[in-house]
Amino acid sequence: MNTLLLRRRILKVVDRHRTGRVLLERADSGRNLYSDLRELDTLGRYRTVNPKGSKEDRLSACSASIEERRVYLPESAEWLQAFLSEIAGFPNARYDDQVDSLSQFLNHMRRQPKGRLKITAEGRPKFERKRLRPRT
Repeated sequence: MNTLLLRRRILKVVDRHRTGRVLLERADSGRNLYSDLRELDTLGRYRTVNPKGSKEDRLSACSASIEERRVYLPESAEWLQAFLSEIAGFPNARYDDQVDSLSQFLNHMRRQPKGRLKITAEGRPKFERKRLRPRT
């Protein structure tokens, strides 16, 4: 897919799902997309990630969050069955892009200092930093 079509698709998905944060791999097409999208972005939602290790290593690094049931999925969604099938079949499934996206997002959030992704009253994701109590 060329960069222009990918950019249009990203903007459409961001608008449709009111996405709070979009991670782009720091690869050739990701760098170009990030530059283009950042110019349009007033909310600071676009970030680049530089994945390290294999897809299996990245999923393993965030597996505790999944095993401890700290990852929530909707009870129903048009994409849910395909997503769960891909995860259940990983690493031997035909596709692994959604697994890779999940692990990159979870690892990204894990590295955020005292941060948490919350859902606003309007249903929009919002990254919030925990407020530290002032020292006395």
